[in-house]
Amino acid sequence: MAAKRDEGKGEVAPRDVFLTESNHAIVAPYNELERAMEDWWTQKLTNGRALEGLYDEEPPLEDFELRELRVAERGLSWEIRGELSRFPDHPRPDWDEGASRLEIQLRLSMIEDFKASGLGPGGLVELVIARAEDGLSVKVEGRGDEFQFEVVGMSLQMIGIRAL
Repeated sequence: MAAKRDEGKGEVAPRDVFLTESNHAIVAPYNELERAMEDWWTQKLTNGRALEGLYDEEPPLEDFELRELRVAERGLSWEIRGELSRFPDHPRPDWDEGASRLEIQLRLSMIEDFKASGLGPGGLVELVIARAEDGLSVKVEGRGDEFQFEVVGMSLQMIGIRAL
């Protein structure tokens, strides 16, 4: 972390340099950087580099095609599998040339809390990944008032990625 002296007050304001996944440098006061990173869901993954180099910008979680939601490890973790709404800007060379969709699988472990309402058949949902008081919150919201669930856990990781 670099420091910059505030000329008017003689105080040292902390600054940080961060490289985005597309290798753009961001230099900002620490609290501004922290706020900016709140919007980047891949920064909340324990293995956030899983998508590194594939996208020029953060892949959106709106219009996530929910394929599977399951309780694993006797309720100690939840897994969500589905397709991102955008195919990568820079696909891996080993993927089929005809691939046009990217499926990911996420696991939220060390579950602290769970809330659900309604029932939904899957399909297009919005995933919201945010910091929570007790760790991380993963919220799945169906279209309209169909269904919603929220799981709070301590660790979120990507456990699968494949081009379709």
